[in-house]
Amino acid sequence: MIKALIESLIEVGNDEKVVYLVADDKEVYDGLVAVFPTRTFNIGIAECNGISLAAGLENGGYKPYVIGGCTFMAFRAYDFIRVQMCMQRSNVKVIGIGAGLAISILGNTQHATEDLSSLRALPYLKVITPSTPTEVRHAVNDVYENSGPAYVRVGRSCGVDFYDEGVCYVSNKMQKILDGEKLLIFSTGSILCKVLEVAKRFTGEVGVIDVHTISPLDVESLKAYAKENSNWMSVEEHNLNGGLGSALAEAVVDNRLEVSLHRFGLKNQFADGYGNYEQIKEKNGLGIEDIYRECLVALEGIN
Repeated sequence: MIKALIESLIEVGNDEKVVYLVADDKEVYDGLVAVFPTRTFNIGIAECNGISLAAGLENGGYKPYVIGGCTFMAFRAYDFIRVQMCMQRSNVKVIGIGAGLAISILGNTQHATEDLSSLRALPYLKVITPSTPTEVRHAVNDVYENSGPAYVRVGRSCGVDFYDEGVCYVSNKMQKILDGEKLLIFSTGSILCKVLEVAKRFTGEVGVIDVHTISPLDVESLKAYAKENSNWMSVEEHNLNGGLGSALAEAVVDNRLEVSLHRFGLKNQFADGYGNYEQIKEKNGLGIEDIYRECLVALEGIN
């Protein structure tokens, strides 16, 4: 995912108005500075100041990208994103690295499992969680081509890239990547690939929807899916409070959609333990077999 991120940032960097402010992330910083040494700046561990600097650069006609850890960008710099990006509708892009449990070995202070709930509440902020390397490239191009404040949260690579099977990215639109007659699963981020693996075990019973853009949420597609299938499930590498499942529930209520929604994610908790990415998901009940068992529960509840 990081390789795809660097490559796509370099591509948009062909626009000489693009500048990069990197919050002490050497892996990203070295890749960008090698190509754009005069337009890449390491701001150190100073995410708040990075947003302020980016807002000033944008006011001067530049197109700034602020890049740092998800937890630090979403929480430490929250007030700056709110006031200096969203209230001003500044054309500043924030790239958060380490979505969900991606930074698995450093403990729960590094887990971005509440950022969607806080950031999607901000008016005018576009929030995207790409699921695959190809989707990372599309997301970076998406926020470059569309003016306004944006937050792209990048996680871990998740295996097979479903874009290789002919899926097309459309800005602000969720996409069905697998048909299913009994249950529709809505998911976002790296965990979506595991969801797809699980769904294929049910041989046509379980479909999968890729919700790459959390805000603005694609309500029109939800209305169409509700007419096709009234049994929904959300799966996310995020706390249930305020995440994708909550966004779907709000849309269901606001639009009086006649569906049932079964939500699956972290249950009002911080993730515990240490280990590699797969181990930390399993330790916190988000492993592939956990998803499979929860699908069985959702299917059993269908009348």
